[in-house]
Amino acid sequence: MQLIVSEKDRLELGSYSEQPNGECMVEKDVFKHAVPDLDLSVIVPCYNVEKYVAQCLDSLLHQQTQYTFEVIAVNDGATDGTGRILDEYASRFDALHVINRENGGLAAARNTGIGEARGRYLTFVDSDDYVSDGFIGNAMSAAMRENADVIAAGQISFDESRQYKRLMPHGDHDKSVLTGTAWGKMFKRELLARVVFPEGYWFEDTPLRHLVYPRIDRYASVGDCAYMYRHNLQGINLSSKGKPKALDTVYITDLVFRHVERIAPQGYLDGPVFHTAVCNQFYLNQCRIEGLPKECRKLVFRIQSDFYHAHLKSNGSSASVNSPLYITAMSLHSFILAEISVRAAFLNRAVKVLGRLFLVAKKHNS
Repeated sequence: MQLIVSEKDRLELGSYSEQPNGECMVEKDVFKHAVPDLDLSVIVPCYNVEKYVAQCLDSLLHQQTQYTFEVIAVNDGATDGTGRILDEYASRFDALHVINRENGGLAAARNTGIGEARGRYLTFVDSDDYVSDGFIGNAMSAAMRENADVIAAGQISFDESRQYKRLMPHGDHDKSVLTGTAWGKMFKRELLARVVFPEGYWFEDTPLRHLVYPRIDRYASVGDCAYMYRHNLQGINLSSKGKPKALDTVYITDLVFRHVERIAPQGYLDGPVFHTAVCNQFYLNQCRIEGLPKECRKLVFRIQSDFYHAHLKSNGSSASVNSPLYITAMSLHSFILAEISVRAAFLNRAVKVLGRLFLVAKKHNS
């Protein structure tokens, strides 16, 4: 299964931005330690975060919990005082292991940490974020109680002046907090044995949605702890607008589709969950390339529409898609409708939020 089928299309996309060489699946198990001897490995990629990394490490290393854990801080070639702070903390905390490597980007740093992990579960914390008290203990208790493959915690977004967004689960199995980011979740070790973060790509979390989540048999969410996400104006989702490398969102979708048939059962590929995941990915891709030239946007839309008609149209629709209008656009091969759906992104998000609030209120009153 491929998204970019035609070599002509691939060459035309490459004229705007070339596809990186990174992979998202490997043939051999990535773990250097074959048998885990800890409950949890926390992987913290670090690059030029001297202003924030102490808060991140303090939030992790002072967790009070019965579970055994390690913190693997990967110094990804930082050029500021990050390395000095990491070494100082490592001298005081036996649970902290520092790995120094040449700068290779977030995906490479995460992959380095995964390879060294000794935990039965793995979690990722970005070094400018932090976690609440009880994050490890409460999430691991849910993992053990449910024998969960993935556990997702609540998320609180903040900036220098305020907390401005809360996404907390309603119940023990609420998948609204199972977002497409690596952070804020704990993964059973086996799920990441061969799936890696593709190096050289922007939007490197994409394989989780398509190569890890379809293999979840047992899932749990926890609301008595939270991942604290720092709103970063330099983050990829905000800083990529209008840049040709934003096409990585299309390339990485193509990359994961080449592997999805190897890991997902046919029932999943034929069902509404895959339909929804792909339609949401296509809409996200179209939004991410909004600032690129019109001919590039039209080409991406046509490629995604062709895939939709070849693989998805007969699967039926889902009420949980992020933009029904974008699906209509693909059904009709209408680029004009696709452009309208992208410009209506804020309205789409508002309608989804109102829908969730309505369902919560309805459940509360019943």
